[in-house]
Amino acid sequence: MPKRGRDDDGDRRVGVVGLGRLGLCQALTLERVGYDVLGCDVFPAYVDSINNKTLQSDEPDVVSLLRASTKLRATLSLEAVVDHSDLVMVVVATPTGIGDHAYDCGTLSRVLEDIGKLGRRDKHVVICCTVLPGYIAQVAATLLEGCAGCTISYNPEFIAQGDIIAGLAKPDLVLIGEGSEAAGDRLQAVHERASSSAPAICRMSSASAEIAKLALNCFVTTKISFANMIGAHITVPHNMSYVHAHVTCDM
Repeated sequence: MPKRGRDDDGDRRVGVVGLGRLGLCQALTLERVGYDVLGCDVFPAYVDSINNKTLQSDEPDVVSLLRASTKLRATLSLEAVVDHSDLVMVVVATPTGIGDHAYDCGTLSRVLEDIGKLGRRDKHVVICCTVLPGYIAQVAATLLEGCAGCTISYNPEFIAQGDIIAGLAKPDLVLIGEGSEAAGDRLQAVHERASSSAPAICRMSSASAEIAKLALNCFVTTKISFANMIGAHITVPHNMSYVHAHVTCDM
């Protein structure tokens, strides 16, 4: 029987650092299934619009979920978020902004450095944005070395803009690079509670997960490019969706 995650029944709290498009969707998805979520961002007017439920977004379901929410609050204080829960999810942008083959982790590193300066103990810090292999061991671990008993896990999402809420609610795959078995248990329990589907939950080391995330991104891109190439070169009448489904059905 597959191993199930373990969530502390008395603690349904989660902290979310970064309430941008993905972070807010993550927070709303967790709030919808009963978690008490405190998130932080750096823009006062934006934080106010979340708390006042006046935020306008073109991302499907965000506005309706925000208006219906009762356990989501936003703040400008990183310290408040870190103190809110032992599970702190960091969802900030890591754009491909350094050369052609790298992710810009400057914002992520600054956030982790600020968390490290707080010196809190026994936190599960979870990086939910894409990083290059080696980042957690070589950079993140150093930035949080002053936080005794803290774990650093990697839990990137596989979503598409314009379909984020649906993607988070019904994922095909959950990738967990666990900083410890206890951290992996917590993350698995959160995803099992938040998912209305039955996704494949893959738990591994953070280093392995860093590689797996990039490998899967490249694999998906390759499949799309291959399907487009086939469609561009076939001149007889055909339905490309059926062809694509057949090509990938054994994967």
